[in-house]
Amino acid sequence: MIMRKVLAILVSLVMLLGCKTIKSSVNEKTDTSDSVRIEYKERIVKVPVYVEVEVPVEKVSTQTKDSTSHLETSFAISDASLIWIDGVAFLRHSLENKAQKIQKKDSVPVTEKEKIFWKTRRVTYNKTEIREKQLAWWQKGLMWTGGISILVLLFITLTWLVKKKP
Repeated sequence: MIMRKVLAILVSLVMLLGCKTIKSSVNEKTDTSDSVRIEYKERIVKVPVYVEVEVPVEKVSTQTKDSTSHLETSFAISDASLIWIDGVAFLRHSLENKAQKIQKKDSVPVTEKEKIFWKTRRVTYNKTEIREKQLAWWQKGLMWTGGISILVLLFITLTWLVKKKP
């Protein structure tokens, strides 16, 4: 009787311990590396530019028998006056440019150079994957003996039921 109880406890322990697998997790660290791409673009553009032009200083004079006068423009000054030479009246006229610089709008072709940087940054991420661990040889043996013990227990139960029926 005691032997049967010990046998039943052993069979149930083998059945409980033999049917479990172990799960393990695998961590993988993945990196993407930096990369830099440089592009150069060049194009010709006409840019409006103000150009300074120098106006030369000039003096011009003339004589006539008329009255005096004064003229002035943005670039020159003109004076006329009556002068008497030997009892004869002459008109003296002088024209003088003002010393200045003139700005003129013009377009000049300019080469534009453009440098474009494309940069990829480094990204690191962890990937966790859960896999079932491979069983060791002794665990496979326990599972095999657990299957046999279930068959033996089923055979014992059936024979006991058959003997119990009169």
